[in-house]
Amino acid sequence: MGLYSLITAGSTSIAVWSLEELTSGLSSTPDTHFDLPPRYSPRAIERAAVISGLSSLNHYETVAHHPNGRPYLEDTKLNISVSHAGRFVAVALDKEDYIGVDIEQTDRKFRRVASRYLSPLELEWICTDSHQSMALAWCIKESIYKLPWVAGKSFTQDIKISPFSNALTEGNLVVEVSNGCDIIRLLSNYRFFDGYCLVWVCAKKVIFQ
Repeated sequence: MGLYSLITAGSTSIAVWSLEELTSGLSSTPDTHFDLPPRYSPRAIERAAVISGLSSLNHYETVAHHPNGRPYLEDTKLNISVSHAGRFVAVALDKEDYIGVDIEQTDRKFRRVASRYLSPLELEWICTDSHQSMALAWCIKESIYKLPWVAGKSFTQDIKISPFSNALTEGNLVVEVSNGCDIIRLLSNYRFFDGYCLVWVCAKKVIFQ
């Protein structure tokens, strides 16, 4: 109970877990190995959703965190990324590459902070009145930011999205990332559902060596 969607693409697997009615579902699910506290705090519910998302992907490793907050799975070489927004938690695993995932509600006030995550050039072509387009651009940059770069990335200066006119229900877009003296081209994959935008980006480990 609570599992909304499973996505499999190549070496990537993603579980999207719904938080609706999660308390009753998780409290009686033995595979979660997690007991919810009496008051069901938001942090505990989110943690339980992550563990349940992993179990739905047939993984039961312990989730730990690097000093910068990036999650990893103990005792495995699998790569993990997690995102939470509103009533959904997304857990993404990749057997080969690093992965970044982001999920967001499309009705957020993205236009108010557009200049903080869109470059002047991107602001020229993107439709700031489109909730889907603005959410897609945000999620793309967030998912790329979550990859294990040696130095943090500026949303407006280091991450450049290929121009698009309208966001489809699902698809992919090429993104250029400035990484020192190099330009790294990555493919961002996206889906829209129930007023949410989900984006995931995979990157070869050699990029970060």
